[in-house]
Amino acid sequence: MQNIKILPMDATESVRVMIDITERLCELMDDERYSVAVTDGNTFVAANEEKQKLADIYEQAAGEFRKRLNEFRGVEPDLLDHLDQTQKKLKELTSSNMDILETVAPTNSR
Repeated sequence: MQNIKILPMDATESVRVMIDITERLCELMDDERYSVAVTDGNTFVAANEEKQKLADIYEQAAGEFRKRLNEFRGVEPDLLDHLDQTQKKLKELTSSNMDILETVAPTNSR
């Protein structure tokens, strides 16, 4: 996957793709949290597998984004704000899910 570019050449479209990837990751994080709360192992495994694949794509896209940062200065500020808010939500969900998983892990290892 490293040779295939995730983000399009157009800066505005690239921001939209980053938003889409980030929002989908947030949805998967919600699915993961729900599956842990209701102890649904099958849903957890499925969500986790899809989340990992998408996280790999996100990581590559974020790397591409960082390399092209200067190109994004001309993108509509509202769109950049949307991306920023979406990334903050992802960070919060990631932290929250890690806390939940750390709490559940000792229970499941008994």
